[in-house]
Amino acid sequence: MIAAEDQPVLLHLETAEQGCSVALSRGNTLIYTSADPLSFRHTSQLPLLIKDAMEDQQMDWTQIKAVAICDGPGSYTALRVGASMAKAICYAHHIPLIAVPTLDLIYGAMDTGSPEAIYVATLDARRERVFYALYDASGNCLEGPDLSRIDALIQRIASQEVRAGGSGVINQPELWIHPDNVIRLDPVRYSAAEMTGPALQRFARGMFEDLSTYAPNYLLRPNITTPRQAR
Repeated sequence: MIAAEDQPVLLHLETAEQGCSVALSRGNTLIYTSADPLSFRHTSQLPLLIKDAMEDQQMDWTQIKAVAICDGPGSYTALRVGASMAKAICYAHHIPLIAVPTLDLIYGAMDTGSPEAIYVATLDARRERVFYALYDASGNCLEGPDLSRIDALIQRIASQEVRAGGSGVINQPELWIHPDNVIRLDPVRYSAAEMTGPALQRFARGMFEDLSTYAPNYLLRPNITTPRQAR
């Protein structure tokens, strides 16, 4: 058995949506977590959260064995900020990068007590759409990540017991109403803390990203419009 002090210490950065959070883990144990819940302050707040985490746990960069980030989907800008910051840390300190799918984190925070249910992890994609992935109660990903209109997704999966969670549910619960009441909503919140287990598994398997080519799995490019010129 590996002594606690010899377990790998990982830094986790979660930047998929409006808020951002960081965590530190030693082995499979969460040792620190902190979050900034306000909207899209990633560029200014993420460095401060990282600094506070390192100082609180009296860590230096030689003790960090990898940096784990949300791989997407999620907000294009938020994911890009997280990836850029993580890659800069990895380059500067010669440590590997781990990417964990965002929807895996949402599933990991859900109540999975019904063995027969299909679990739908969602992220709000606006316009009555969600990023989603389907899981069984054992955590196996059955489908996704992908993008779908909520009504089309419900039509496909509502022949069985469904439990749906994440911001795609929290922000638009009225769209998940089904006449047969087969859909149970789980208004789950997630943070960098949920990355501990998935990131450690990837670390143990050597599942690291190529720093020179890595980009998050955005699924959607940003909706950029050009202002009309005044006549």
